[in-house]
Amino acid sequence: MLDLKTIFLEKNIMSKKKKTYSADFKAKVVLELLSGEQTIAQIASKYEISAKSLIEWKKQFLENASLAFVLTSFRNFAFAA
Repeated sequence: MLDLKTIFLEKNIMSKKKKTYSADFKAKVVLELLSGEQTIAQIASKYEISAKSLIEWKKQFLENASLAFVLTSFRNFAFAA
């Protein structure tokens, strides 16, 4: 028989596991946010993620957006050579 302390500890350990998301998923969610059709709170609720995470993903996405053009330029250069 499990005592209350064991049940409490198991529940807390299980709830502390950090969920990980793929880069593709993050990009999809951020693009949805940038469309402006829904608020941060609505999108966070829809995907069951924190608004804080969504804000951080958006920040990272915008800071690195120029990399999409760098990679395209690199591919064009590599194939032209």
